[in-house]
Amino acid sequence: MTHWGIQLKKLRNKMGWSQRYLADCSSMTQSAIARLESGKHQFTQKTIYALAKSFDMDTLKFVFYLMGVRKEKEQLLMEHNMIQQFAMLYNYARQVTELYDDIIKNEHQILNNIERDRAYYIKEWVLIGHKCYKQEKEIELLKSQLKRV
Repeated sequence: MTHWGIQLKKLRNKMGWSQRYLADCSSMTQSAIARLESGKHQFTQKTIYALAKSFDMDTLKFVFYLMGVRKEKEQLLMEHNMIQQFAMLYNYARQVTELYDDIIKNEHQILNNIERDRAYYIKEWVLIGHKCYKQEKEIELLKSQLKRV
């Protein structure tokens, strides 16, 4: 038997469960439970998750139990895990803040470009309007000259 297999068997017996009952609770076969307990089968993430759920334990706490980690060490490891998760969240928040800053910077650039383009098109529109006005006046002048002829 492997250490983890022994620990699994101890926990199962402590609960007063048969291999069949644990198998049913974890959606595994009785022979798979027997192979895990005897060390003939390796624990996988899937089996660890299913077994932890069957024992109504957090996955990390279940792994600590299988490893034979005492409560004090378990607490330290869980605190270390929480610190790592906090560090990951902090880094994530920092990245989100940097992305937000980039978005704001890009938004300002886009707004400046829109304002610049708007000013350009207004200027062009005014010039075109002025040209159209001049052409209309020239056309009226030509019409009046043609009427006199």
